[in-house]
Amino acid sequence: MIHMKRICTLIIFLLILLLPASVYANGAPSKLSPKQYGVIVPYHESNINILGENLYFKNIRKKLFGRSIFMDVCVEYKIINTSENAMNVKIAFPCDEVSIRGYAKRLAITQDNMVIDYTYTSEIDYYEVFNVDREKFHHFLYNDKKVDFYGYRNPVLILFDISLESNKTSTLKLEYEQYSGFDRNTQFFAYYLQPAKYWNDFKNLSIYIELPENYSFYSNFNFEIKEPNKFNKLYYTHFNELPEDDFYFITERTHISKKVIISLVIAAIIAVVIAITLIIIIKFTRNVSSKKHKKPDAL
Repeated sequence: MIHMKRICTLIIFLLILLLPASVYANGAPSKLSPKQYGVIVPYHESNINILGENLYFKNIRKKLFGRSIFMDVCVEYKIINTSENAMNVKIAFPCDEVSIRGYAKRLAITQDNMVIDYTYTSEIDYYEVFNVDREKFHHFLYNDKKVDFYGYRNPVLILFDISLESNKTSTLKLEYEQYSGFDRNTQFFAYYLQPAKYWNDFKNLSIYIELPENYSFYSNFNFEIKEPNKFNKLYYTHFNELPEDDFYFITERTHISKKVIISLVIAAIIAVVIAITLIIIIKFTRNVSSKKHKKPDAL
């Protein structure tokens, strides 16, 4: 009986250590407005065309000891300089400061696989300079319920320069972590598209969003599901021309995922095996110890 109690105690302790953090980590505040991110913008007028933009969202998760939900984002642009001469172009990219400061820092910019250095500033008013609607992502309609956020989050501007030869296509890639806003357990991801009008031309926008199978999905754009599997769903949409609206999507975890259930089963099996092994080792050690201290029989 004593051994069984010890085994149960060890199993519970080991399960706590082995359980995925997403199962029990839920210490977020109840409401937070969406972080501000968006399409790259030319800082000055130029003859640069965006031939295509591929926007990828994937790997939704929470910091182990943090409160924010975030996703990995990769944005790829095909750019061409339509002027007769080569030129250097200064580009601005809006993002929330949490993505570039402190422990959350993760922003990489490359042009044709070459790393691009960048600076950032919070002194420029993104909304005013690029004629962006401050109210755009403060009011949502989700499941026939109006969700309002208050307070403005002026994004920092990432500034960097690229060189473009005349009439030659170049690939620009940005990789970063995008943080959501949320209303309790519902996550809101927002992305400004309308400043793309500042380019000489903008075409072919493709958006990919990969979510676990246990997350719901809603967007102001129409998506189709591509390549579903037992663990994830890939949502996809495409526009030949720049859409008339900015983009957002809303997601919420609806149940424990199959991947987590499998992890729990494996964790439980490992915990039981470790607990039984420890009990056997302890019992064996005690038997050996008792034999060493046992008095010899009288002659």
